[in-house]
Amino acid sequence: MKNNLPERWCGSKLEEILVFVLGGDWGKDPSIQNKDFSNALCIRGSELKNWQRDKGRSAALRSIKITSLEKRRLKENDILLEISGGGPDQPVGRTVVIDKEVLNIEPGLPKVCTNFFRLLRPSSNINSTFLNYYLQSFYKSGEVVKYQGGSNNLRNLKFKDYKKISIPIPPILEQNKIAERLDIIMDELKTTHTKLDVFPKIIKDFRQSVLHKAFSGELTKMWRKGSNLHDKKENKQLIDLLSERPRNGFSPKGVDFVTNVKSLSLGATTSGKFDPSKKKYLDIDRPSKDSHLWLKNGDLLVQRSNSLDYVGVSAIYDGIDDDFIYPDLMMKLRLKDKNLTNYIYYQLSSIRVREYFRKNASGTAGNMPKINQRIVSETPIVLYSEEEQQEIVRRIEELFAIADQLEVKCKLAKEKLVVLPYAILDKAFRGELLSEKELENIRKSPDWESSEKLLDRINEEKNEGASIPKKGVRK
Repeated sequence: MKNNLPERWCGSKLEEILVFVLGGDWGKDPSIQNKDFSNALCIRGSELKNWQRDKGRSAALRSIKITSLEKRRLKENDILLEISGGGPDQPVGRTVVIDKEVLNIEPGLPKVCTNFFRLLRPSSNINSTFLNYYLQSFYKSGEVVKYQGGSNNLRNLKFKDYKKISIPIPPILEQNKIAERLDIIMDELKTTHTKLDVFPKIIKDFRQSVLHKAFSGELTKMWRKGSNLHDKKENKQLIDLLSERPRNGFSPKGVDFVTNVKSLSLGATTSGKFDPSKKKYLDIDRPSKDSHLWLKNGDLLVQRSNSLDYVGVSAIYDGIDDDFIYPDLMMKLRLKDKNLTNYIYYQLSSIRVREYFRKNASGTAGNMPKINQRIVSETPIVLYSEEEQQEIVRRIEELFAIADQLEVKCKLAKEKLVVLPYAILDKAFRGELLSEKELENIRKSPDWESSEKLLDRINEEKNEGASIPKKGVRK
């Protein structure tokens, strides 16, 4: 089985390097008292999602028959293979390796797995971490789909076929080094991912900081000084700036075919920007041309009802006139002076105004708090001079453009981070992860032996049914 393997490596079927394979046991409810049963923590498929972080800490307490527990008790370096579960977007066949951290969780309780897993115990001459990384690589490659059956909602792994997959076997010292290197790389990727996960909040806080400084006068303080302008501002209510009172939209049931009336869905403005793809068609008579329901370019839309985090979210309608109507869960605002559109939009998006909406929303204990027309009409607005308004908008958009660029870079970095582990694993199992110098040093070790010799030792171990002292194994 030397095909496509580095010269110093051998290939072996998975079943040939395992010394013990057994299904799990879900046992019984621990409240049932029986002298033939003993409590254990049972690892389920749900534990796999956050395995790297939690290591199975949420495992269920179950009562397992003592004779079953003796055979199924998990040991360090065991591998759990998911054989049942999954679904359309998640094939069955995920794996995890049992390490000391897992076993040290509630150390007084033994650990087992459910019958949705197979317990795989590799030969003591195989590095379990190395093997687990290969099985994860096999899973992520999509090849595992060929070994599954069952319905869309519950997939089963065809283990009789799966156990015959070919495993690349380097010399044990090389296995150890590859596993060690992969651990380091994956930890670094995990750290990077964690840092990128908090970046959107940093950007969100930055934008809010810009808006706060903009409408408190701090953002343009030095500009005013340089322009010999005073801090001239007026406190207004939003209704003073509107050509008509805020109006709710209309929300009949949508249909699944194209009509001549399109309405925005609530999601069309949830991001704070108009998204024309979030729409529905209505099977109704087309509203009259002068209906308040038709949106005009430059109208402001405010979500009058949503979760507490989103109630009051605003967006500018920048579509074409009379192309969409809007739903009952939004209010339309039409300004007397369209030159104020961006200025008012940014102010409505500021934390000060958003907090005003949240504090005055009704039904905040429920899922969909609401703000009414009076609350929106009385929204406090700060009006600076026309010159300063323009400068405020210019500076906001300049800083937001920088934030947008950083956001795009973060998104691209996260996309690369998703595929990077696959590329690294692929490189590792092509024998290209270690440098020639590292390989040369490994071969000089007094404990070095060839992969052929290693397979011979594994066969001897299996034939004798007992562990044979091994050279240089580090797991």
